[in-house]
Amino acid sequence: MATEPFNSENMMIRIAVLEIEEEYLDEYLAILKEESEASIRLEPGVICIYPMFEKERPTEIRLLEVYASKAAYEMHLKSPHFMEYKNRKHGEIIRFNRHVGNRRSQYAETIQKIECKLIPPNLSTMDYLSPTYFFDYETIEIQNLVADVKDNSISEQEKAKQLYTLVRDSWRYNPYTLSFTKENYRASNIAKRSEGHCIDKSIVLIACLRAVRIPSRIHLAKVKNHIGVERLIEKFGSNELTPHGMVDAYINNKWLKLSPTFNTSLCSMLKVAPLDFDGENDAVLQEFNAEGNLFMEYLEDYGHFEDVPIEFMVKNAREHYPHIFDENPTQTEFKL
Repeated sequence: MATEPFNSENMMIRIAVLEIEEEYLDEYLAILKEESEASIRLEPGVICIYPMFEKERPTEIRLLEVYASKAAYEMHLKSPHFMEYKNRKHGEIIRFNRHVGNRRSQYAETIQKIECKLIPPNLSTMDYLSPTYFFDYETIEIQNLVADVKDNSISEQEKAKQLYTLVRDSWRYNPYTLSFTKENYRASNIAKRSEGHCIDKSIVLIACLRAVRIPSRIHLAKVKNHIGVERLIEKFGSNELTPHGMVDAYINNKWLKLSPTFNTSLCSMLKVAPLDFDGENDAVLQEFNAEGNLFMEYLEDYGHFEDVPIEFMVKNAREHYPHIFDENPTQTEFKL
């Protein structure tokens, strides 16, 4: 599940210039938003799709596209979401499409000539540092958590390692308390509790990492637990857990996956070595326990998201665990 490293020597940068028929502008921006978000979420090699327009000519769109490599760009052109974007009224909406160039020198020269602004702000695909409603790191609760690693003498890797361990072990893992209420997924509210599930702990870690200027984002998947599953099957009707939350963190020019899910004391009970993070490699759930038995298995990758996707999480839970909603379809809090 490792993402493609961001290597400035191999990366490919393109600028596409498109002129949109004015009557179709809103429709095109909606199509572009859908396609760019899917590309960033589903394709590890797509680093950035950054739309801009000139203040004097809002129908002339410039797309700054950054790919990890030429191969990543070629894979992008074959992706289902790009093909759908290309086919949806493309001829009616776009008058022309001119690619300015691929080299970084061309990119820099072109941008200097353009007085532009972003459209709309939520299409900025590289902003994984800002506070949000959920990643509210400016609160006292999160600032207290990061106080010991704010020293500038501590390296980025070391900050990430310390925060990962702090979140992993400070909250006991509990998958049996579920909430689909927005307020309960704010990092500052989770920080006040003593336990949480994988998404809770990932949200806290993201808030902490952003607080010390390490770009980070939420990543969801489906996993299967093979050890100590009796209660899981009793409560969920399955030993598959979805959505499972983890963290993408951008450290030393590459995205790494971090799973601060299982606290050390729980790992001891399960006879599994605690999952450590070395600051350089992915820290994804342990595949085997100390006895060599299958422990955790990744089944499906849902990709990363700009913010905590509550609607996606509710839909996903209803699809996989419909029975927990049987008594009250509108229920949002569960203690299983």
